[in-house]
This record gives sequence, C-alpha cells and structure tokens, in this order.
Amino acid sequence: MVNARTIMSSRRFRRRSMAGALWWGMPAHEEAPRPGLAGLAGALGLALVAAAGTGAARAISPQLPDGWEDGAVLIAAESGARYLSSGGILHPLTTLAGAYLLYPEGVATHVLPAARLADVPRGAPVGIPGAPDSLPNAAELRDPWLVACPATVTDSREANRENTQGTAAPLSLAASAPLPEFGGAVLVRTTSGLWLIAAGQRYRVDIPEAAFRSEFPDVPVLEAPPAWVELWAEGRALTPLSVPTAGEPVGYFPGIGEARVGDLVVFGGSDGTRTWFQISSGGVLEPLSPTAFHLYRLSEHSARARVYALDPAARAHLTFRETGPGDGWPADLGALTAPVSEHDSAIASGPTPVATQPGTARVCAAFHAGRSFLVYAPDSPLLPSGAALVAGTDAGSATLLQGSTLVDIADLDQLRRAANWENITPLEIPPAWRALLPEPAAVLSGDALCTGPGGTARTDIAACTRNRP
Repeated sequence: MVNARTIMSSRRFRRRSMAGALWWGMPAHEEAPRPGLAGLAGALGLALVAAAGTGAARAISPQLPDGWEDGAVLIAAESGARYLSSGGILHPLTTLAGAYLLYPEGVATHVLPAARLADVPRGAPVGIPGAPDSLPNAAELRDPWLVACPATVTDSREANRENTQGTAAPLSLAASAPLPEFGGAVLVRTTSGLWLIAAGQRYRVDIPEAAFRSEFPDVPVLEAPPAWVELWAEGRALTPLSVPTAGEPVGYFPGIGEARVGDLVVFGGSDGTRTWFQISSGGVLEPLSPTAFHLYRLSEHSARARVYALDPAARAHLTFRETGPGDGWPADLGALTAPVSEHDSAIASGPTPVATQPGTARVCAAFHAGRSFLVYAPDSPLLPSGAALVAGTDAGSATLLQGSTLVDIADLDQLRRAANWENITPLEIPPAWRALLPEPAAVLSGDALCTGPGGTARTDIAACTRNRP
C-alpha cells in the first residue's frame, strides 16, 4: 500500500534526476564537457576569428587619407611619381604649378606607398609644357634681383691697337640670388661704339681706344651688345678736354709770372697727393678732377702747356672757381678700377670674388632696389638661381622669371591666393631692362590646363568642369 511517505520520496528522486540531466548532460554520457568551460572557449574562438578577419580586410583594401579624392597631391614613396586627385581619379602631375591653378584654395600633399595607389583609377596627365615645375615661395620673391651678363672680361689688348667695332656677344637676363657689387668701371666695346660704365651711368667715349687706355690702363674691357650699355642712364660724353683760347696771356700770377690760358698749376699735399688746376680766361684757376686731368692730357694743346708747381701758401694770392671743366664725368676712374673687397661689398652674404685683376673677373649688370649697377658673377654660364615677379605692361598683368625662364601669368590674383603671394608687389623695371626679357615659355592659367590640343574644353578632368554650367 502506497502511503504518503513513499510518494514524497518518489518526487525527490525525479527532481534530482532532472537537475542532473540539465547540469551533466545526458545521463551516462561519457563525453559531456566539464561545467562552465564550453561557453568560455566558444566566446574566445569567435573573437579571434573576428579580429583575424578585420586585419585581413585592411591588408586587402589599404586605407587612403581623408579627402584624397579631390584636390590632393599624392606622391608614390618608392618612385616619386606625382598625381593630382580630381573627382576620385589620379592624374599624373607633370608640373606642380598646375595643381595650384586648378585648386587655388590650396592642395594637400601626401606621400604614400605605391601599393596604396595601385587600384585607384588613372586619368590624363595635368601640366603646362614649358612651365616651371614648381612656384617660388613668397620669401624668394620678396627682394628680387635681375642680372644681365654679356661676356667675361677680356684680357688687355696692345696699347697701340684700336678696336671700337665690338662684337654681338651673347646676352642673357636672369633672376638671380644677390651678388657682390663691383665698385669699378669697365670699358665696353659695342657695335655702336666705345662706352664707359662707371658710377651708375654710361658715357660715350669719343676717343680712340688705344689713346683712352694709355691714360686709363687699369680699366678692364669687355664686349657687349648696345642693349647692355643702355641699361644705364647716359651721362656726358668723354672727350679730350679742349680749351678754345689756349695760349692767350692772362697776366701776371704770383709765383708764376706771365701766365697763359690752358697752363696747369699743381699743389702738393703733405700726404703725397697732388691737386691740379687749369688757368682759364680771366686768370681764374679751375679744378681738374683726376679724370679731367687725364682727358686734358689727350687734348692737342696739352703738349704746349706749362706746368707750375706751387706751395700751398700761394693759394691766398690766387683766384679759384668751385667747379671745373670735368663736371659731369666720373671724378676718378683710377679709384674705380680696384674691385670691392668682401667688407666693402654691398652684399655681405654674397660670394667673395676670387679674381681681382682685369681679364679674370666676370662683370655683369644688375637691377635691384630701383637702380642699375655692376656686380661680380661666377665665371661660368650659370648664375645663382633666383625668382622675380615682374609687373606687366598692362594693369594687373605680370610675368614670373625663374632663373632665365619666363612665363606669363594670366590670372595674377588667382595665383597669388594659391601660392600665398598676397604681400608680394610685382617688380617695376625700366624699359631697357624689359627689352631684355626672354620670350615667355608658357602661360600660367587654368584655361591652359583645361583646354585640349584642338581648343576644346577638357571634360576628363573633374576640376575643369566643377565651376562650369
């Protein structure tokens, strides 16, 4: 007979059996996992598989910088190949200036492994034939120098040989780095005659070359086209110093006696220097600068002139004129023949000239800070490179001179924004310097980039169509 005690015992047995089945698995199953480890192992396995999958995806699809699709310059690290991105397409970039013209708001530059660029679509090359590869920065344009070199200084020729015909020596104009100033004078043979460049001016030499060089033997000589000497303002022509009334008596002079027009008076200084005067009409003594004295020696009457050496005390009894017949000429060509030293150079940071004797130095013309002057240049065809933004003849126009390469700029305001030239004022140059500018090698403009060979608008570059209807 089943009693209540038997029923309660049976219920407890069934509860234990059900709990054991849930905890241990099927009853009597020998491969049941140990409690708690199965869930943990499964979770770790899933995490490792997910991490491996993410890494593999990244290796297969390399990441590119944010915003690379438009207006970025991407450079392959291994080869240096450059591309301009436009509309998600990479265009081989032949001139870096083209990127600034298409994206005046600015471009970002990224250097990446070539593998990251391998699967990006390629487009047509972007560039302007003849244009410079890159643009100078504002610092390079802030203090421009122009230099024109006709030839090297020639060796001295025989004193009795005349050669005023000259040659059409090659002439090149370039933007240059600063060069040391040449403080001397040069005698220039041209097809238009003989010229002297000194003290910031040009002087026609109406004297046979041999005669001139007999009085000024230390002045170096070079040959140049007439356009080179026209870079300086013209001064008074150098001629033998004539005295129309030479030989006429002017009366009695203390310490001299009966004097004549055209005679010379010299006073010696305590330092060994001598000061020359010419007796003019009326018995007045006119000062002769060293240059005027040498040109006096080339006059016809110089051989007949008398020379009186007087003591400085005699000055009190003589009448002098403040100006003399040499006004308008360089005062002392002899003092201008010595090259400037490193300390005397106007450009302290410039190279020190190696050559100090005529025949070995190279002398060029320079334009800087509104004036033309002579400079030393390296004795080779190559000049230290520089850049200049030159004002055009039309309002708002300009040209860019990098070294000896000239390019026209169609839209100066746009290029100023793109290249950060806002504070650069184009250089104004005299007409003589402008005449030496080379022919433009190209035109820097967005239209030049976006126009095909047949004059049609290019639609294969996204940047060319983004602002067009």
